[in-house]
Amino acid sequence: MSHRLQALAGAAVAARLTTACAECVVDTDCPLVQVCGGGACVPAPVADLERVAPADPVGATFDLVVDASFGGPRATLRLRRDNGQPGEPCIPLLERVVVVEGTGDHTTTRVTFGGLPSLGAAFALQVTLESAGAVPVERTYAFTGAAPGDEVGGAVILTPGDDVDVDVTPLVTLTGSVEGRAVAFVAPASAAPSPRRVIADGAGPVAAPLPLMRGPQVVWVETESSRGVRRCGRAVQGLPAGDDGGALDLVMVATAPEPAWVGLTLRASVGGTEAVCNDASADDRCSVGRPSAPGRLVTEQLSLRLDDGVVDVGVLPRIAVGPVQGLVRVTHAGRHVGFFGPFTFLPDEGQSWIAGRVVLSGGVVASASSLDQTTFGAPW
Repeated sequence: MSHRLQALAGAAVAARLTTACAECVVDTDCPLVQVCGGGACVPAPVADLERVAPADPVGATFDLVVDASFGGPRATLRLRRDNGQPGEPCIPLLERVVVVEGTGDHTTTRVTFGGLPSLGAAFALQVTLESAGAVPVERTYAFTGAAPGDEVGGAVILTPGDDVDVDVTPLVTLTGSVEGRAVAFVAPASAAPSPRRVIADGAGPVAAPLPLMRGPQVVWVETESSRGVRRCGRAVQGLPAGDDGGALDLVMVATAPEPAWVGLTLRASVGGTEAVCNDASADDRCSVGRPSAPGRLVTEQLSLRLDDGVVDVGVLPRIAVGPVQGLVRVTHAGRHVGFFGPFTFLPDEGQSWIAGRVVLSGGVVASASSLDQTTFGAPW
């Protein structure tokens, strides 16, 4: 332990031994930098962070080691790239969170953030320490590393920003100029990646939608150029990440060469009866969230509250010309289930698409399987 952290720990223990006169019930009854302890206001625990390793320059991957000092039962450490010196934008870094349990009135412990990617020739990382009763401590650590190779990069801009409410904006839009073929997909931190979609083939600038998921994820774009295949990733936090009340949630994103009106339709089979859920449904278990206006990019969200039954998922063109392409994201009770697609169907020929089937039993997803069938006329 460094001399500075030893001094802080000693000061915190001494503060705990000091008797305070002010009476309190909760922390807000006390002045700034004091907390309520045993019915009296006492000095707040001292919290601090100190970088231990690594020394510069860092390799392609490295471990950041910090000493954390805090009071109270536990502390939370968060690591993110620093927006003031983010490094290479095409190298993604998902937020890291570490929760440390306290060992008494004051705790000093060593925390390692392992396997971090170098973000380029010059970059900085931000670590925040949050503990009960203490003002959050924020430290920014600068690093030098090797410049990224030719395999990193690509003229790609991802919108919206790093933190996205996926129930309000359930997709990310990719734009940019590419020389050759471009492929995009989403890789969540705790689930299988989405299907890979070809978003351009020797044309640019391009714009293509991908559905986001709840929780941390990386949106990847691979582009072909005269220097070979290049990759660009963007870390995105999809919010909210919690339970949405147990609903089966589906989000469709579709593109068409001309302005189109395309929507989701669900068929729920329960105990020998069937019910249809779409934007015209009167079933109170079914709700439509934020359908987009007709256009070349169309999105729609349907939610169905059902504990037991079989749900078939389809995509139906109302008004569309030319091939329609897209993808459907499936979520249940706030957790990512998977994707149906990508799909292509021809509304000019009277086609619609049967995407897949979800089986619910006892309020959980028993299975989700892709059907991937085109049919003539309405799916059901």
